[in-house]
Amino acid sequence: MTTNLHLKYVQPTDPISLGSLLKEVEEIFELQISSLSTLYNVNAAAMKLTLGGPARPQKLAHICYEYAAEGKWLAGGYDNDSDWLDLSAFVQTGRIFVEHYGAAPPKMLEKVLVMGGIRASLDADRVDMGEIPAVLEGQRSDFLTLFEIAVMAQMSEKSVRNATLLSAQDRLHTAKQGTRTVVAAAEALRWLSNRRSFRPTMVV
Repeated sequence: MTTNLHLKYVQPTDPISLGSLLKEVEEIFELQISSLSTLYNVNAAAMKLTLGGPARPQKLAHICYEYAAEGKWLAGGYDNDSDWLDLSAFVQTGRIFVEHYGAAPPKMLEKVLVMGGIRASLDADRVDMGEIPAVLEGQRSDFLTLFEIAVMAQMSEKSVRNATLLSAQDRLHTAKQGTRTVVAAAEALRWLSNRRSFRPTMVV
């Protein structure tokens, strides 16, 4: 799973909720069934019956949402590292069908995948969480961009940039990587933890 693959589709201020996310999963599933039945000239109802409906991708979306958006980490960790990879595959194929056959894109699903990768960077120093799923481990970075911080804060990138000004209260301290303005993950977590729209990760 490559977070950057989904990042280009994400808008930081777009709302996200579990109910709406699961509805989006169902819509993308129905689009995939319709598209595949058209492509291969097979019966859509039979294909849906074979796949068992959207229950599997909805379960994946629920698991990933709880960590990415709500910051809930199971005390026993996760049994299946492939959950994130499987959800990413579902979303990527859904995006392809959207672009070819026309439908609403999987914006909330893409945002969940992006938020999961960003949160893994924020949680890099947590010793109480056990092992992060390998696919998220690969997304970790010591620094975040202002855009990535905006995604987690549910704020516009401009608002986050304003928080880096010398005159800002609770200033967000930045660094430079070449021409890029970045923020150390520890500093990003400190600043985000003071935002009402962000939930620091809790082991539950």
